[in-house]
Amino acid sequence: MPLAATQLARTLPPGPKGWSRLSATRDFVRDWMGFLERCARTYGDIVFFRFLNTPICLVLHPDAIEYVLVKNPANFTKSSDYRAMEPLLGNGLLTSEGDFWQAQRKLIQPAFRYEHIISYARTMLDSVASMLATWRDGETRDIHEEMMAVTLEIVAKSLFGSDISRDSRRIGKALSVVMELLVSQVNMTFLLPESVPLPKTPRFRRAVRQLDEIIYSIIRQRRSARHRSDDLLQTLLEAPDEHGSRMTDEQLRDEMMTLLLAGHETTANALSWTWFLLAQNPKASLQLA
Repeated sequence: MPLAATQLARTLPPGPKGWSRLSATRDFVRDWMGFLERCARTYGDIVFFRFLNTPICLVLHPDAIEYVLVKNPANFTKSSDYRAMEPLLGNGLLTSEGDFWQAQRKLIQPAFRYEHIISYARTMLDSVASMLATWRDGETRDIHEEMMAVTLEIVAKSLFGSDISRDSRRIGKALSVVMELLVSQVNMTFLLPESVPLPKTPRFRRAVRQLDEIIYSIIRQRRSARHRSDDLLQTLLEAPDEHGSRMTDEQLRDEMMTLLLAGHETTANALSWTWFLLAQNPKASLQLA
């Protein structure tokens, strides 16, 4: 090994060796959650490994995550697998970088002021109460399915108000399709050079098109409405940038799609894991009760 490579290896965090081999890659794909759990237990808060020769750092400790995302974000860029989300999320906060990201973040920030967050709390409580009213003692429920449904209802009401009720089923089905297919798209980014476009299946295209039709229709209706609504879309519509300009329909679409995904699927996953951990730790569950 050349001297420079030896010095580099000494500065890298600890991690499993030989993970660029095909057999190791196959094992990772079969049980990636198990692999990541073993990494955390064996190597600590920051783990380095290679997947298909792509270098990856697994950052686990909250302080380190805060350092990357909050305290020193200028030194980090989003990885290539984010491009798998661009056909769905466009150039929203999750996929954009640099000056455009900064400008969009300033536009969206007013929507998350304290007074707005408090107003969303009532929507959350009402939706959870409606869900719990359908539960009965002794029955078996798919908790992930329940969490997906309630988070979709909450984010839809918070984003679009009552406009979304007639389309909630279509949105839920379309989101399920794109999330199922996005996993394979993300995996493709490790195999294909950035210059090669990612293949998109007809199902994926149809699902994105359905979501676009719904969201653009809501944006058009809201722009022509005579009365002001009290939801996140209205806040985004009215948010001026430093030059006094407001978001275009395309910018609104990208941010709404990003918030719809971030507030729905990821939140449902976090809640489902919370219930799983509480089921494994009944003492903690009793303390919460």
